[in-house]
Amino acid sequence: MTMYIIAPDPVDVDVVVVQEPSGWIRRIHREDADPEHRHLAVRLAATWFGNDPA
Repeated sequence: MTMYIIAPDPVDVDVVVVQEPSGWIRRIHREDADPEHRHLAVRLAATWFGNDPA
C-alpha cells in the first residue's frame, strides 16, 4: 500500500511535514507548496494549505 503521511510542523505553522512511502521526509514551506509541482508530496502540501486550484 502506498501511503503519504502529512502533519503540521510542531515548530513552524507555515511548514508541513510530508513522509513519502519510501521513508523520505520533506519539510515544505507554505510558499513552496505548488499544486502543479511534479512531486506528489509538494502537491499534497499545497492541498494542506488550501492552495488547490479552482
